[in-house]
Amino acid sequence: MDSDRASSQFLRSIVIAGGAAIVACGSFSVWNAGWIDWTPQSVQLRVKPSTAAEIAAERADIARIKQLKVANANHKALQMVAEFSGVQNPQLIDANKADLDDATAVIGISSGELDCAFVLKDMTSPKTHILNLVMGGQPVSVTYCNLVDCVRVVTEDSDDAIPLNVGGLDVDDQLVFELRGTHYGQSSETLPLDDLPFTRTRWGAWKREHPSTKVWMQPTKT
Repeated sequence: MDSDRASSQFLRSIVIAGGAAIVACGSFSVWNAGWIDWTPQSVQLRVKPSTAAEIAAERADIARIKQLKVANANHKALQMVAEFSGVQNPQLIDANKADLDDATAVIGISSGELDCAFVLKDMTSPKTHILNLVMGGQPVSVTYCNLVDCVRVVTEDSDDAIPLNVGGLDVDDQLVFELRGTHYGQSSETLPLDDLPFTRTRWGAWKREHPSTKVWMQPTKT
């Protein structure tokens, strides 16, 4: 078996709980220990031989991924191509229902008549790097890359949440977006979305200034 096919078969055989999928060329690393849940229930290895159609699809995947990794006007070269859907319409809760220490770091955003805080530590997993929602009638995507500690908040002229997704990691360890089939660096000036102002602050200070604020935090597992 040639090395490309072997690599493709290995990568395509990984099934991750929750629907997230990794695609990469050659070796890959665990980004923030959040990419793979190595449990017997979440990882299955394919053992049956590939069909001709599967081999062709695997080779096409390899070619596509290699092309995506090449630097262009939208992003720097990628060290990893990965595909995670942004969190669509995350649940917001009232401030008085949030069990948070006042020193908790948050991203504060005001849109229309709605104020909301987003807990930074709960956005460190690749599965929660991007939150897509509608605030006060305005679509808002809140993004955070913990590896370079970068926040970017964006919007567009639409009535619906933006379909912004995680697309990978560039050579400088920064998040790469996927938007409608195209990849963009988190800091890319070519991203066809408008930037929104935000505040990096602490929960106590934000709550005092915005007493009617909503808050997003990772739901507690039961």
